[in-house]
Amino acid sequence: MKRIELTSVSWSPLKYRTLEPNETAGQPDIKLIQLLDPLMVALHTKNEGTIRITIPAEFISDGRSGGMVADWIVGDGFTPEAYLIAWLVHDWNFLTNSLSFGLTNDILREMLRVTDGGSWWRNSWGYRRLVYRAVSSPLGLHYYEDKRDYQDMQNAHLIGRGSYRWGCGSQIVK
Repeated sequence: MKRIELTSVSWSPLKYRTLEPNETAGQPDIKLIQLLDPLMVALHTKNEGTIRITIPAEFISDGRSGGMVADWIVGDGFTPEAYLIAWLVHDWNFLTNSLSFGLTNDILREMLRVTDGGSWWRNSWGYRRLVYRAVSSPLGLHYYEDKRDYQDMQNAHLIGRGSYRWGCGSQIVK
């Protein structure tokens, strides 16, 4: 597949809750959110049709990973809403491997390009390049191939809530 180029992004209403420190598997310094309803995202591309992504209710994400240093450099990953959507899509595609590593990272870069980051820095080419380099790095590939961290994050919060369904995913619709 050629490098993807988005023209626009649309999504269903985003409903989530922030997990309390006692729900974060003993790591109260990590901010996690849980989707309350399924999130449907449509990525309209210039060259590949529409990519539809459905992220199920109860999915848990840390927004943008990286800790306080990354918060200071690239922002917290939870605001604005469009950027949170981009990070949710990225986390979901990483977890499910429903799209390739390269395409998953290209989608993140493109979602950051076509949405408003709320500041000159977050709207800049330098910001997108820095984020893209970080997620495309060997460390990013390690997380893409080794799902234990993501699965542990999901399992730590879903114990006792019934089974978690993996029936959602990402698909390209031409």
